[in-house]
Amino acid sequence: MRQKYTLSTLLALLAIASLATTINAETNIRVRQQIQADSRQEVRTKLETIKIEKRASDSANRAENLGNVMVFHANNLQARFTYHYGRLNTILDKIEAFIDKKVAAGENLDSAKAKLAEAKAKLEQAKVLGEQAVTAFKAIDDDAKLSESKDQIKAARGLAVQARQTFIEALQLMQQTVKLIRTSLNTK
Repeated sequence: MRQKYTLSTLLALLAIASLATTINAETNIRVRQQIQADSRQEVRTKLETIKIEKRASDSANRAENLGNVMVFHANNLQARFTYHYGRLNTILDKIEAFIDKKVAAGENLDSAKAKLAEAKAKLEQAKVLGEQAVTAFKAIDDDAKLSESKDQIKAARGLAVQARQTFIEALQLMQQTVKLIRTSLNTK
């Protein structure tokens, strides 16, 4: 009988041990799942922190780049407007010299002279508008956000477009002056 108890005791111990192992395994699984969940949450928190820092950094970089872009654009506009003013002014001076030479020779080019004066006035107006556009682009605050600077950018762009259009009008007046000279000289 002793063997029966021993065998039953062994079986009971084995059952308890396997039950304890099963309970330990389940506990271990729960603990591992909790650790994994905590790790995931920790990683998510770190990723959110990194995203927030990156957004702040990107917005600062955008603001800095906005200032750099505006200065770069202003310098390009200034170079272009200076070139076009110089080129058109040189051509208008040559046309004026030609008109003066023909008037000295006895030709009547009063209408061409009037158109030339109009073209010169328009060119000066274009120069002033170009300088205002460049100043407006350089005055855009690089510390301000893009949304706050949009109105300044639109105003500066409007001035630049207006200056460009005025240069085109000066060119057209210059072309009309040349046509008037040709028709005046061909009619005689």
